[in-house]
Amino acid sequence: MPHIIKIKMNGKEFPYFTDPKLLSSDDFLIDGKGLQLISETRGAWDSYPEFYLMEKLLNNARSHFIKNQYIDAITYLQTSFEILIRTSQQLVFKKDGAPEEKIEQSSTQPFRNIIEVHLGNALKCDLNFHTSKEINKWYTDLYLLRNEIVHKGRFSFTENEASNAYLTYIATRNFLNEKLIENGYISNNYKTDLSQFRKAYSPNFPIIDLS
Repeated sequence: MPHIIKIKMNGKEFPYFTDPKLLSSDDFLIDGKGLQLISETRGAWDSYPEFYLMEKLLNNARSHFIKNQYIDAITYLQTSFEILIRTSQQLVFKKDGAPEEKIEQSSTQPFRNIIEVHLGNALKCDLNFHTSKEINKWYTDLYLLRNEIVHKGRFSFTENEASNAYLTYIATRNFLNEKLIENGYISNNYKTDLSQFRKAYSPNFPIIDLS
């Protein structure tokens, strides 16, 4: 498909962008520190692919949203959120010194149980799907929509539904991060101690030192 399709309507011509990256024409300039940060982030993503996948799926959702492909956007958002929940559970287990066997078994736990019971207890807050204001909004605005796609074959969503799903994803993710900070699982600058996680492999490119 071409990147730009010209649509004629009522004697006027309108461009339709099939590639959302074309909507941004501003140059993106970074200094040495910015380049070093990018290099370090790429290295971290290579070593810890679960964090890379979480961000990649979120960016995929944004791309599909811009192109009005709401089914894809909603599906990617919920998948990214599920990775967030699983990695948060792993972080809690590792910070709390849980045995490796328990951590391995946790990968088979029901998703709802992880949120409501395990994370709810660890973060000392109500994360029930129905009684927690924040979690219930995610459950209604995103989780149920994705389930309608997977289990009922729904293929049409409004822009408002997709927008609410995206905004709810961001709000719920921020809410959970704040709870992780309050309980000492991540630092005040929202950084996760990656040493708690097992490396998939070492990056095959050097970290750039521009200091």
